[in-house]
Amino acid sequence: MDETRDERQERIVEEWSKTYRGTLVAATRFGKGHCIIKAIRRVLINPDAKVIIVVPTTALKNQFKARILFEQLSKFNIEVQVINTTIKSYHECDLLIVDEVHRVGADTFSKIFSCIKYNKILCVTATLERQDGKHEIIQKYAPVFHTVSLQECVQNDWIADFKIYNLSVELTPAEKAEYDRLTKVHNSCFTVFQWNFDLAFKCMSTKGAEEYAKQLDWEPKRVVATAVQWRKAMMGRNDIVYNAANKQKIALELFKKYPNEKFLTFCKSTDFADNLVKQYPNSLSYHSKFTSKVRDSILKQYLSTNIQVLNS
Repeated sequence: MDETRDERQERIVEEWSKTYRGTLVAATRFGKGHCIIKAIRRVLINPDAKVIIVVPTTALKNQFKARILFEQLSKFNIEVQVINTTIKSYHECDLLIVDEVHRVGADTFSKIFSCIKYNKILCVTATLERQDGKHEIIQKYAPVFHTVSLQECVQNDWIADFKIYNLSVELTPAEKAEYDRLTKVHNSCFTVFQWNFDLAFKCMSTKGAEEYAKQLDWEPKRVVATAVQWRKAMMGRNDIVYNAANKQKIALELFKKYPNEKFLTFCKSTDFADNLVKQYPNSLSYHSKFTSKVRDSILKQYLSTNIQVLNS
């Protein structure tokens, strides 16, 4: 009999528990989150165990916190931290989980293993190799113990087969003008930090900026102000791209062109998802601003009725 996805996930955790050390490389949508929860449950055989989950973004932190609540694990000592906060202090835990390790900045990533003392470690990623070569650090501290390829997932119907269509979206003249303005601010500030993301991010605090301020012969507050301005410009550009007016226009055209097809959209903001619902009545929003009970109800409605679009 062919192995089910649940059985494979159980086998992965069983394999990891032989050493309690390693990296799982598995295709997106295979269910790496399920493997993480299963690993946590295994360690929580000791109810006093402490677990730290390190993630690259606040969005992932919120997702994990919601997942822990859903899995009824909130009574245990489980912390979910964004890595840029984690590396600012020393930590100890029984189990360290590092999610999306390929997305962590180079200098930041190398600090994880020096600021956290752990007994067991599980790293999870969809792709091991990093452009900066830092995947060698992963192999040193948590060598790959299991790989689940995208091809294998599709062949076993663990994830649906798919095609990727890349549709370019034009910015409106107003969006383009603002994007260009922010780009000038971004580049001007980033040059100060030699185009080093980790350095710029570090200098957003006075303590982090002190050493670099001496190199520049600047006051620390000037370095901090430049770093903050750089980040605001970067985030501003992201917001323009994420919420581009023509994205919504193209999405609505696709919904109308294929009225008998079900759509699942992934939006960068809850506002974008809610705006799509306002413009296309035969759709629902599904995001973190709803309680888990409401989200379950929305999902059931989408799956069991003629609702065409679920915007998440």
